[in-house]
Amino acid sequence: MYVGSYTDKHKPTAGVHTMPSIDRSEVSRSLAKAIAYQNVGKTDQAEEWARVLIAQLKLANILKD
Repeated sequence: MYVGSYTDKHKPTAGVHTMPSIDRSEVSRSLAKAIAYQNVGKTDQAEEWARVLIAQLKLANILKD
């Protein structure tokens, strides 16, 4: 019995709005940098990377204004 692949189960269907593509590696990198800078006491750089992360999440329609 064929149960489909991961991609089959997650294909958009007609009439369903799809999310804009998001580069998850870039989002992960932004989060990692924010945490790393915070851990070494560089709060200005941590905040800068957190702002980048927020902008990325907004572009992906994950966060709303």
